Amino acid sequence: MSLYQSLNRVSRLVLELVANTAPRQAAYGLASQLAPVVLRRKGQRLAADTESVFPDRSREWIAGVVRRQQIHRAWVALDKIVLARLSDHEVLGLVDREDIASARSTIDGALAGGRGCVVLTLHFGRPLLGPRLFPLLGYPCTVIHAGMTRSLFEGGGSGSAMARDVEFIEARDAACALRTVRALARNRLVFVLPDGGIAIRRCNARFLGRELSIPDAIPRLVQLTGAAAVAGVVLSEQALRFRVRLEAVASVPPDRTAAEIAEAMLKPLEAAVLQDPGQWYGINRMFRRAAPSQSRREAYSHAVNAETRAS
Repeated sequence: MSLYQSLNRVSRLVLELVANTAPRQAAYGLASQLAPVVLRRKGQRLAADTESVFPDRSREWIAGVVRRQQIHRAWVALDKIVLARLSDHEVLGLVDREDIASARSTIDGALAGGRGCVVLTLHFGRPLLGPRLFPLLGYPCTVIHAGMTRSLFEGGGSGSAMARDVEFIEARDAACALRTVRALARNRLVFVLPDGGIAIRRCNARFLGRELSIPDAIPRLVQLTGAAAVAGVVLSEQALRFRVRLEAVASVPPDRTAAEIAEAMLKPLEAAVLQDPGQWYGINRMFRRAAPSQSRREAYSHAVNAETRAS
């Protein structure tokens, strides 16, 4: 279930009303004021998880971080509506030019090997901007999603983006693994969030000193296909001003475990969280665990291994 879907009906109606009636800056400002009230119950969970990760911090510090996390939750939900209405030119204008140049350099280096690139991020900052931005920079993109991201390319002002080379893979699709391997073989960018709640197999990786469960499909795909990996975040400099931070993940020897590869991928994301935990609105997601059935695990392994041999 997406963040937008998880909001209660009244909250969604309020966001839609704000997005439809207020100027953009005013809409985000109003969302900032409403977030701690609308997301009060979420705030209790955010506070508990934030305190568990930062046990040495004061209550005042925790409260300030949680307030910013609530605001970012509201902003991301509003992004689903607002970013879909912006023109390509407007989207590009929201991002620092030096960041765009740096991002191009990192992505070009990752794609130079010809085996595709897995782009990882968290429910942190403003993750919806990435799949909207990189197709505009001329990169063929594949987005693994759970029914939410496609809307970024639909509606007012963004019709030209749909004509660009963007494909969507539903995370629940039985052919998700096969389609992802084929996308990497075509040297595409594949966007994925390791803290997503949907996964066939999972592995434990160290993150901020804890054992966290993430889909092991991500490190396994990199391991089996030889694809490059880039970890990054989109930060909120202001409500509608973004900074992009990408870091190429150093290659890990093929004999490493999925957990070891995952930990290497998570290091840049760990650094981003430590720098500004107030943007980590998805901290709750990192503490979810899923126990997939044996049959689904076996089906996944067979599908990935078969497709990798055929590529």
